[in-house]
Amino acid sequence: MRNPFRKLFKIFSGRVREDAAPDEGKGIISSSKGIFAETEGEAPPPSLEDYERLYKTDGVVNSAVEQTVAESVGVGYYTTVERVQRAKKIVDDFAEKVGLDQLMINVCRDMLVYGNAYVEKVGKTRLESLKLLPATSMRVVRNERGKLLGYKQKVGTREVSFKPEEIIHFKFTPVSSSAYGLSMIAPVYDTINQLNQLDKNMLKIVKRYASPKIIWKFASGASNEEMNAFADFLDTLPVDRDPIITDNVTSEVITIDPRGRFENYLAMLNEKVQTGLKTPLLSYLRNATEASATVMLEYYKERIEMIRRYMKRTVEREVFEPLVRDAGLSETPRLNWGQVEEPELVVADLLKAYELGGVRTDELRKNLVKMGWTLWEEEESPAAASED
Repeated sequence: MRNPFRKLFKIFSGRVREDAAPDEGKGIISSSKGIFAETEGEAPPPSLEDYERLYKTDGVVNSAVEQTVAESVGVGYYTTVERVQRAKKIVDDFAEKVGLDQLMINVCRDMLVYGNAYVEKVGKTRLESLKLLPATSMRVVRNERGKLLGYKQKVGTREVSFKPEEIIHFKFTPVSSSAYGLSMIAPVYDTINQLNQLDKNMLKIVKRYASPKIIWKFASGASNEEMNAFADFLDTLPVDRDPIITDNVTSEVITIDPRGRFENYLAMLNEKVQTGLKTPLLSYLRNATEASATVMLEYYKERIEMIRRYMKRTVEREVFEPLVRDAGLSETPRLNWGQVEEPELVVADLLKAYELGGVRTDELRKNLVKMGWTLWEEEESPAAASED
């Protein structure tokens, strides 16, 4: 006889979640800034929200991230198998259902901005869906030896725990044994802030040059009342009007040479940003020599290949392999970046296949049209028309 209290025990012990539908998962999507106690997992980098702010507000950072995302995964992908075509169909059907193409774009963007991307593998007994979770709400839990114990997510007052196998953790350039990856923005974070502060200071300087400081000199013995009245008079003048006075007052304009020697300093900061982002932006390529631009583009190409290779192997291992394994298959489809290249048709090969009976007449005509030939439907012969 089944124990009627067994299910209640599982629910209260956290082994069964009655409020989570099989196709919804446990992860919380709404954003928050939840803070965990140190005993509940290793603290993520403290500047994740600042990295997000720079990505959203700074044109250089946003351009570098989006260019890297586009080059890495924006080209699309296709899958291939050597023997088991059913495995390819299972993977392709699942990818279409969850929108894997767009999901990988979002994963790559999170990985570059935050250094980490967390994808929940939804499903109680088998993989049913994938869900990208907010990186700022996640925390990695490991023991003192560095073994992964799981993940914790906190959004507001709600907290969710995940087993290691329930999360795909994408990490961008992790340092040593760190539990977290390193944001693409981290190396240039301080420099970007310096440039932004210079931008604000330059605005103040421009405003100051537009209205130079003037020293108004009163005759000896002038009272405070007279000087205060004159100051109030200056405040009432429009910005484009000069004061006309008859009192014994003189003035001296303080002139400042606006040709400050800031060019080298600004160039150094911009070079640090370009180097740190490791992305050949148009502003860099426009001013670089051909040799420098070639070196930068070659290095960038290798970096893109590194990102592609990491994401490819992670998706194959964490997504494709469980799907085919649950179906009782052994061959895992391969993910290939780019678009499928159709073999080029040659007229001679097509005609040879037609002569051997491998291609029907209608297939021959369709392929010839596809290759640029203009074909018309056969006209009915006069003899056939007279018989009718």
